[in-house]
Amino acid sequence: MNRIKILSAAVAGRIAAGEVVTGPAAVVKELVENAIDAGADAVTLEIKDGGRTYIRVTDNGSGIHPDDVLLAVQKHATSKISGFEDMQHIASLGFRGEALSSIAAVSRLTIRTRAAGETEGCILEEAQDGFIVKPAGLPDGTTVTVENIFYNVPARYNFLKSAQAETAAITDLVSRLVLSRPEISFKYITNGAVHLQSPGTGNLMDSVIAVYGKDVRERLFTVSGVSDEVSIDGFISNPNYLFKSPKNQTVLINGRYVRSKTITDALSHAYGERILKAHYPFAVLNIHLPFGDVDVNVHPSKTTVMIQREAPLLSLIDSAVRQALTATALPQFALHEHKTDEPEEKPYFIPDSAPVFAETIPSVPPALNFREQFVPASFMPMDIDIETVEETPEEQQPFSGIDELADYRVLGQLFDTYILVESGNTIYIIDQHAAHERMNYERLKAGGPLVPQRLLFPHALKLSMHDHDLLLQNAQKLSELGFEIEDFGGATVKISSLPLQTDQAGIGDLMEDVVEILKSPDADDPVVLKDKIIRHACRISIKAGDSLSDFEMKELVAELTTSRTIPVCPHGRPVAVVLTRDELEKGFKRRV
Repeated sequence: MNRIKILSAAVAGRIAAGEVVTGPAAVVKELVENAIDAGADAVTLEIKDGGRTYIRVTDNGSGIHPDDVLLAVQKHATSKISGFEDMQHIASLGFRGEALSSIAAVSRLTIRTRAAGETEGCILEEAQDGFIVKPAGLPDGTTVTVENIFYNVPARYNFLKSAQAETAAITDLVSRLVLSRPEISFKYITNGAVHLQSPGTGNLMDSVIAVYGKDVRERLFTVSGVSDEVSIDGFISNPNYLFKSPKNQTVLINGRYVRSKTITDALSHAYGERILKAHYPFAVLNIHLPFGDVDVNVHPSKTTVMIQREAPLLSLIDSAVRQALTATALPQFALHEHKTDEPEEKPYFIPDSAPVFAETIPSVPPALNFREQFVPASFMPMDIDIETVEETPEEQQPFSGIDELADYRVLGQLFDTYILVESGNTIYIIDQHAAHERMNYERLKAGGPLVPQRLLFPHALKLSMHDHDLLLQNAQKLSELGFEIEDFGGATVKISSLPLQTDQAGIGDLMEDVVEILKSPDADDPVVLKDKIIRHACRISIKAGDSLSDFEMKELVAELTTSRTIPVCPHGRPVAVVLTRDELEKGFKRRV
């Protein structure tokens, strides 16, 4: 029978370190947060081999007092709290006193530091039985170097991901830190090359541009709101700038990056029907709460927090986002010809007692009653509900595809979005974008392998650091599908070739789609990857709002009527809806 025994300090330390040091990104997080807590306004991070063999963080903060350097690598040693009562009002990013001791337990750790006001600094480095400290001439601030993570824990080392994957995780983390502290200048170096640099101006938009590129500015709305002791500010994207996951949302609570499905859901709910289902807007939200209302001691990573009074926060997010979207929406047309002596209609307000996500209360006045106010007395109102009109075999046959049309006439374009086609006793209302997508998809599928076409002028594309790394990690895989992608420096890639079947005019949209596809779980399956790229390449099709000539409309309808294809676009939306003569005559009361 095995007897109970106390583990040695070395073994216990390595086991406990696993809670904090889950990988290179966790090391970077702890070290950069220490630099921020030290009051630094300039932080440089350098990694090699995805942080697996080398991580160095340098800051110009307050440094460590020479008498405290050895203490800094001891378990539960911290300068950030003194007693349990301090846990109720945590203002610093770190406070547990576990970071440096945990890192030291599973790597080679060196600290170079000089405290403000000291005449010289000191270096802490490993010795045979622990650490030694020796004096050295150093600038103010601290440099921590971590080498060969998990060298002494082979089981953990074997679970590290590839250098590219670990780099991507660190890049994502650094991006969040840059957004969380616009007042700090960050420099991020990977394998000797500057990967990201922020100006440290204190302007959040400058930090957003540093991470995502200058083109993102035109896609963002400012959001802000205050309620009691809760405030929110930052940026959200217009409803056309969406992603397939919430990865491009950064939520900051009191300057700390956190993950919160509740806040993500609140953000999506505020957008309502403005966004497609299973799509997520871009967002950088700074949330400010009383420190006592936030428990950051839920998990060692401190990215999961508990909020004491969540309802007021969710209500503020809802109202602030809706206000931002309404204030920046395109103006609505209003009819003013009809005037009455009726009292002016009052605006609608949501009462204080209403639930945060009330759906039953209208946010705008109801639509004008066209039937009662604008129809001349000599006309009967048209009342057609295409979905519920009673059908009989004689009146309306099932619609199985527009390719059934043999004798038809193109009537014209409606709202620069729909093509009207008359055939016998039926009017087909064709969604020009859905129809063109379907045709493009069929052409791409029929084209066999995706053959590369060399671009006359290579296209430079600025991306977020995470997306830049993701494309380069998959460059070989994409080359087999006709893409030629190279690093162009500064989070920019150079695209020299595209699949022959795609249109160069939509290269920006196409590459955004490719990035999102690579983030999906089945991106490793080459067959699925090819099919998804083909489907998303169809986004370059004719759009709603494009004015078409008679020739263009006739060409598109002719292709539809001669192709044997299903009557939906590659994403499942119908290509056309049908309005029969019988339905029209019922609407005009010609038939009962």
